[in-house]
Amino acid sequence: MFGPAPNTATTTHLLLALLQPGEEAAWVEFDQRYRPVLIGLMYQLGVPAQDVQDVIQQTLLEFCGAYREGKYDRSKGRLGSWLIGIAQRQAASAARARQRHPQQELASGDLLCDPARLTHLWERLHEQTIYARAWETLRASSQFQPLTLRAFELTAFNAVPPDEAARLCEMKIGDVYAAKSRVSRRLMQLATELIAAYEGVV
Repeated sequence: MFGPAPNTATTTHLLLALLQPGEEAAWVEFDQRYRPVLIGLMYQLGVPAQDVQDVIQQTLLEFCGAYREGKYDRSKGRLGSWLIGIAQRQAASAARARQRHPQQELASGDLLCDPARLTHLWERLHEQTIYARAWETLRASSQFQPLTLRAFELTAFNAVPPDEAARLCEMKIGDVYAAKSRVSRRLMQLATELIAAYEGVV
């Protein structure tokens, strides 16, 4: 689950904040932005479920140390590309460790060695994370009644026909269509705000 009110500081401002002493809030926000993407990436790389969080933690620790040492040069590439490289190394390291234990599966070697596919996967996971966070923010707010959100969720996410959603929510079918339209519009607005905040990361 994501926090109810995501920090919409731009990537540039967030990166600057990470360099300030005692900026725990900035690191929490960084973790909330990128851990969900890294989770999806690790699963796609074939990292076993029991190892995913450990590999992500090593990825974030490597990022933290390297970033504080000034090793990230934004003029040479986006943050996402740098994070992919770190995640790739950590996943490969975990795969090598598992090779010493044949009963455990290896990570996806083809994907590990294909930068273009990794970048495409990162971008897709990043977009999914943004929309998931926008949805959680919307659900946690008081902008819509619970039944309005339920009608949207049924029709937009679960592909429930509008007439069935109307029956389940005890709403008129016209209200179901209106709910889907209103919530979709607000969800897109929130996602657009987050995309603007995350500029330069992919």
